[in-house]
Amino acid sequence: MNNKPECFLTLFLASLTVVAFVGCGGPKWPPTYKSSGIVTLDGTPVERATISFYPLDGQKPANATTDA
Repeated sequence: MNNKPECFLTLFLASLTVVAFVGCGGPKWPPTYKSSGIVTLDGTPVERATISFYPLDGQKPANATTDA
């Protein structure tokens, strides 16, 4: 019996597992901060509105979605 396909599959799955656990090694996610408030349009809360916060120092913006 030929075991080459089984060996290939085992090696592939082992490699995939290693890559999944190691990852890309990039930086971690930036810190998150809680915010609260009410976004309204004509006095009515807006559902699923996307809000972007742009920092003054030119860093990446933060985004949020309302859950009215």
